[in-house]
Amino acid sequence: MMKSNYWLVQYLSISRIIKGSKKSYEKAFLYSEADGNDIGYFIQYNLDVLLKSFDALSRYIKRKNNEKKKAEKLLHLGNITKRQSQILSLCIENSDIVLVSTDIVGKFGVTPNTAKSDLRKLTEKGYLSEISLNGRTKGYIRSANFEQLIGKIK
Repeated sequence: MMKSNYWLVQYLSISRIIKGSKKSYEKAFLYSEADGNDIGYFIQYNLDVLLKSFDALSRYIKRKNNEKKKAEKLLHLGNITKRQSQILSLCIENSDIVLVSTDIVGKFGVTPNTAKSDLRKLTEKGYLSEISLNGRTKGYIRSANFEQLIGKIK
């Protein structure tokens, strides 16, 4: 399909769908053998896999667009960056989240110093509170007035 310029297929996770439907794969293969090598069963199975993969990709794109819209709304709080608004979105989605700078490094692909700076700035603005996880690591949680501050834009 990629050779025929169906560029969208490069984003499909076909192997995940096949892994989750091994029985159907086996049945399609056996039906093809039992019915005079009629590969129609196998073709139908593969078409179903493609359809499920397209649906999964569509759901992923919708979810990411919704996350982006939520983060953009948070930008209206003023004086925060897009990445900081995305960090706040994580806190909205999971009220019990404890963030550490390595979480931010991994999720956003930034340096440890940038991650720490973002978390510190959100703490200074009152959105997050800093806690000590051990003698060396600092964690960040929603502040006591997080709901009140975020509620302005919801």
